[in-house]
Amino acid sequence: MLKICSIVFVVFLISLSATAQEDYAVTQRGDTLRGRVNFQQVGKIEQVSVKGETKHNLSSIQVRMASLKGKIYKPVQFSASVQMMEVMIDGYLSLMAFRPPNLMSYDGRLLLLRDGRALEVPSLGFKKYVSKFLSDDPELAEKIDHGDLDRKDLDKIVADFNSFVGKKTQILRERTEVVENQKSKLEMIDELRVEIEKSDIDAKKDLLDMLVEMKDKIANQKSVPAYLSNALKENLKAKPALLEKFEKLLSSL
Repeated sequence: MLKICSIVFVVFLISLSATAQEDYAVTQRGDTLRGRVNFQQVGKIEQVSVKGETKHNLSSIQVRMASLKGKIYKPVQFSASVQMMEVMIDGYLSLMAFRPPNLMSYDGRLLLLRDGRALEVPSLGFKKYVSKFLSDDPELAEKIDHGDLDRKDLDKIVADFNSFVGKKTQILRERTEVVENQKSKLEMIDELRVEIEKSDIDAKKDLLDMLVEMKDKIANQKSVPAYLSNALKENLKAKPALLEKFEKLLSSL
């Protein structure tokens, strides 16, 4: 019986040790410090201590993130202080949990935007302050203002806002790609025009006029008629290098 108890105790110690070793802090320099992690508010800047083979005492502004008992914490500058806050939801809009003054538990909630704007989630005036804070998403702000979503729906509010930002970002990315792609095609036409002007090709003026027409179609996001591209190819046959560049342009349309 004593032997069994001893084995159980050893297993418990090993398990406890392994759990402690899972805690770590990553410094702003990218170093990972492993050991028992502890946070302590000292003045306006919370301190992070990591006790492993050696003990490290760091200011929270020296820490990129920390893992404590499987939860992730990051330093957040808020209300004239820097605190280590628990990351409940991470995203463009993050939901953070923090310790209110004179409390040990992480009962406070903070909405934190990636651009640094932050709002402590209020109990009173929730609709007014949160809808204003998230006014970039008019549909979501309206739901909050009408009371369709309230403090108990913070997870959904954050998820919906991040979904809105994700879709908006994708639309902007696609528009940028279209503009960049169009710009590239117009530059290819200009380069081809310069080379044609320098060449001794027949029907030079007709070719240049057709390229102007083609450029106008592309600039206005219209399709290039087959008769136009075929006429250009026919007239460029005498100059294989120019024809090759033109066919490269056509392949990008």
